[in-house]
Amino acid sequence: MKKKKCSTCKILKELKKFHKCKSSADGHQYQCIKCRKDYDGKHNSYVYNREKKNANARLQTKILKIIKRDYPEVYDKVIKRINELKAEATDGQD
Repeated sequence: MKKKKCSTCKILKELKKFHKCKSSADGHQYQCIKCRKDYDGKHNSYVYNREKKNANARLQTKILKIIKRDYPEVYDKVIKRINELKAEATDGQD
């Protein structure tokens, strides 16, 4: 069975311990699965940001429900302003 040395932990491991990678000369990633998982866990903020964004969206929904229930006369103005702010934010990303 063919083996490869992980560039992170420097241990010689079987190729099945490496994910496949078409752009690599030997067809496998340079980090073993364990080291890659550790690296992604430390450096990938996607999950953290997604959870934070979802929490903010849930909070906004709760606030809007309270405004709609307690202050129906201003609810439409609040929604209109939120949509304006979202539009401004997406205009700047082009």
